[in-house]
Amino acid sequence: MAYEEGMFHPVKLGDQLEDGKYTIINKLGNGSFSTVWLAHNSRTGKKVAVKICIPKSEDLPTGNETGISKVLHGDSIHDGHRMIGCYDGAFLHHGPNGTHECLVSEPTRATISESKFRGFTFSTQVARALAAQLVIGVAYIHSKRIVHGDLHGGNVMLALPAGELASLTVEEIYTKYGKPTILPIDLCVESTDFHEEYPLPKNAPPSMLWKMRLTRGCDDLELSEARAQIKDFGESWQPELETRYELNTPEKYRAPEAIIAKKLKIPISYPADIWALGCFIYELYARMDIFATYTPNHDEVFATMAKMMGKPPAAWWDAWEDREKLIGDDLNFLHQGVPIKTLTVYNEKGEVVPQPSPQAITIESQVLKEIPEDRGMNRIPEERNIVPEEDLQDLKTMLQRIFRWKPEERVTAEELMGDPWMQKWGIPAKEAMEEAYEKRRKEHEKPPFLLKSMAIGLAVSTLDRLAYMLSVLSPTFWWRNLKWALGA
Repeated sequence: MAYEEGMFHPVKLGDQLEDGKYTIINKLGNGSFSTVWLAHNSRTGKKVAVKICIPKSEDLPTGNETGISKVLHGDSIHDGHRMIGCYDGAFLHHGPNGTHECLVSEPTRATISESKFRGFTFSTQVARALAAQLVIGVAYIHSKRIVHGDLHGGNVMLALPAGELASLTVEEIYTKYGKPTILPIDLCVESTDFHEEYPLPKNAPPSMLWKMRLTRGCDDLELSEARAQIKDFGESWQPELETRYELNTPEKYRAPEAIIAKKLKIPISYPADIWALGCFIYELYARMDIFATYTPNHDEVFATMAKMMGKPPAAWWDAWEDREKLIGDDLNFLHQGVPIKTLTVYNEKGEVVPQPSPQAITIESQVLKEIPEDRGMNRIPEERNIVPEEDLQDLKTMLQRIFRWKPEERVTAEELMGDPWMQKWGIPAKEAMEEAYEKRRKEHEKPPFLLKSMAIGLAVSTLDRLAYMLSVLSPTFWWRNLKWALGA
């Protein structure tokens, strides 16, 4: 992380933002262009997430995140509205590294990528519920004529039930989730003795904070914890107002047209989100990515796509500059332009042992073979990880509608809403999740008369309770009940 002019704002515990309204409690996370902090709102008593962005610069990509958020925040009729992590407020903060836009929202548990990193696979019902929410959320975003542009596991959050964090004091948060982990900073100065100590610059924080751990690994995630929120609209745009030929989506989620769009002047639009959505849904069921490579650069991912799906349109194939280094016209992989030969196996007599031809890798084989293998269904699987054959077949068909070379041939998000997989598996799992989530929320909700914000409206009932409590302590109360107990 760079703490210099034009980059991150230095933050430490106890810092106050927006004239003392927000006090920093702990760190929630960080990205390429922002850091996210858990803060206490002194005016409402609630806990919020404050995203502190780097200053806007011509040299760095910046979008209209607040404007996009306002567009998405305005409609509560579409079911997908609930899957969007919108911002509740924004303000500017002036610091030693520049002027930073700060975006305020509800705290979330963690990203789906973080949960996946700590385990192997989500349970079948959790995977279904998350996938269905993504489909509905993307359908809502597209209905607002917006392309997300950066849809992946790091930008989809697992929501916290409303009362689970907001109702806790700072001390209770530290007790439940652990106190902040403070890490010292050692300044490394080029061409000097590493053992020498140098004072930290004023535009750097005095120490680093390890982000809070608010979630468990995907294997242990319960259905009540599987409410998703699509966030981070820094790469989003409106195709009717702006034309783009490049994507900054991680390579394994990046639509194939992005590799040749600039050269062939093919505008990138809504279908790019659909492609990323398909990659994401597969990853929820499996352990690995559907177009997995050893080194995930876009050229190697593109070669894997061609191996699985067949050649792209001829104009794309010819426009792909590094193709001849990675894959031949026969769709066999190359290494620096040389065909990768099959390993020759010999027996004890030195004779060549015939090897079976490698099985063709397709979208179908990735779903019907790799997912059961990843979930241990070929061994002794846990019941929560079993995916019925009908589910796999429906999932395969849906992904085949998504993974099409030509953007105009891909299914739309609205069409996915009516897909058989969504109707039979996705939506029922989402509804079961909402029921479990609501039950969990109520368990963490404090009685209304304990909330300070309700004190004025409940003053009369509070006084009645106080009068009763005092009456319990009075001698008259005790004497009356003692006589009743003695039968007097």
